[in-house]
Amino acid sequence: MKIKTVAILLVCGVFAVTSQAIDAKSKELSTKYEAKLLIDDLTIPWGMVQLPDGSFLVSERSGTLLHISQDGQSRKPIKGLPEIVSEGQGGLLDIELDPNYADNGWLYFSLSSPAGDGEGNNTAIVRGKLKSDTIQNVEVLYKATPNTP
Repeated sequence: MKIKTVAILLVCGVFAVTSQAIDAKSKELSTKYEAKLLIDDLTIPWGMVQLPDGSFLVSERSGTLLHISQDGQSRKPIKGLPEIVSEGQGGLLDIELDPNYADNGWLYFSLSSPAGDGEGNNTAIVRGKLKSDTIQNVEVLYKATPNTP
């Protein structure tokens, strides 16, 4: 009986010390950083990347890709993505810059695509290049099969 009591007290003590350490670290971080809202009024944003010029590309699950200025005041929808199915958890999902984006301009997207055999859709990974307000040179790199409803 005494061993169980000691074990419980020991576990409770560890949680209390850990909780105090986390609280102290949170206070330390809050004094070093300041949160600033740059972009609001989005509809289920899923992915975001910051371009070299400081502006952002933000994907919304509905299939909308937005180019948003560095200060968040200007936003333009981007055209040229392949057909996207937005239902359930599917839609326009993540976005990532190529590691050599400054040299090659490739952007990578994951999305729900209806392309291919069978009813429904499945995940695809595509890439393209942003020119003005359009994604060009779109290539499908991977498409899961079969489609499912």
